[in-house]
Amino acid sequence: MAGRIARDFQAFVRLPQRQRALLLRAAMALLLARLRLALFPASSVCRSRSVAGLGRGEVTPHEAAWAVQAVARRLPGTRCLARSLALVDLLRSSAHDLQIRFGVTPGAGGAIEAHAWVTCDGVTLEPQSAARYAQLLPARP
Repeated sequence: MAGRIARDFQAFVRLPQRQRALLLRAAMALLLARLRLALFPASSVCRSRSVAGLGRGEVTPHEAAWAVQAVARRLPGTRCLARSLALVDLLRSSAHDLQIRFGVTPGAGGAIEAHAWVTCDGVTLEPQSAARYAQLLPARP
């Protein structure tokens, strides 16, 4: 575990300053999204406006998606809805049409699996994870 943390830190330090700053913004957005989901019902969090104002600065949708995924892989317990909320928070000030999409698929033992993801200007930012879900109505952040 300590070796992985040291390797991740060394890789972080070697990144260009712009990418380091983006990863830090993504980390803050993810932590705030998880806090909001822990304190409030998901339905109200999805309808609410960003609380962090982390969307300042020029960042492309794919750069923001990369940063959120990179940080989420290192924060145990980060689920798809928190990732989606963080991504929308990072992109909110851009001129893009953002939507949080929800989908379901049959799971093991008759259970239903649910997933949330973001579309930006009609393009899914996580197409590999969203493809197997039947889409429900989108939520406008």
